[in-house]
Amino acid sequence: MQAAPTRTLRIGALGGSGGPLDPRNVDSLATYIAVDHVYDYLARVTTSGYQDGLAESMTPNDDATLWTIRLRGDARFHEGGTVTADDVAATITRMADFATSPYFAAMWLDVDFPNMRARDARTLELPLLRPRSDFVESVLSLYTPIFPAGEPDFNKSLGSGAYRLEANDGASAYRLRRKEDWWGPQPEIEEIKILPLTDPAARINALKSGELDMAFQLPRPSPKPKPGTRTSRSCAAIPAARRWASP
Repeated sequence: MQAAPTRTLRIGALGGSGGPLDPRNVDSLATYIAVDHVYDYLARVTTSGYQDGLAESMTPNDDATLWTIRLRGDARFHEGGTVTADDVAATITRMADFATSPYFAAMWLDVDFPNMRARDARTLELPLLRPRSDFVESVLSLYTPIFPAGEPDFNKSLGSGAYRLEANDGASAYRLRRKEDWWGPQPEIEEIKILPLTDPAARINALKSGELDMAFQLPRPSPKPKPGTRTSRSCAAIPAARRWASP
């Protein structure tokens, strides 16, 4: 009798090992993959627009200077407690601080922070300094990982996402475990291991040897010149090579 599969996905990506999983300071793909699975967002961009996440609705007033965010009521943080409007307000405030969130603070420059308020536990009023009819598409659905209000300890699993952070000690990289009582559809993968590998050759070798199931940021092979084609910069093969290498 064969043992049941463990359903573990091993991912290799560029990044350093360990460190607090602070969504304000994501500077590598390995860290971003971990954040993306541990934290819920208000909404997420899709090929057809955006999909609601923690937010059930995000509606503007007539001139799009005030956005009302209504949260779902069944989302809970991994460390306990329901996700509330106060948590969302605290997250946005922290994400907008250039001192602690240098990569993402500029997203929130249009928010009128002194007048932001939680109307109730599930409703946040988010006023803006100018009309922004595109605020959902340009800000709220791009990168809004929500974490609890107060003084967060990012060494813990602070999100409310589909996976809980189980280990992050630098030696075993990021190890995530499926949260069985997550509010959304249960993912099929039970465990995710994210190995930060800075050397592209190491990622390729680990993928070939079966140590990884998936790898990102692999170097692209150089296109082989056609027989008889000169390879100097002045020849016509250079633009063709650039087109081949374009995303």
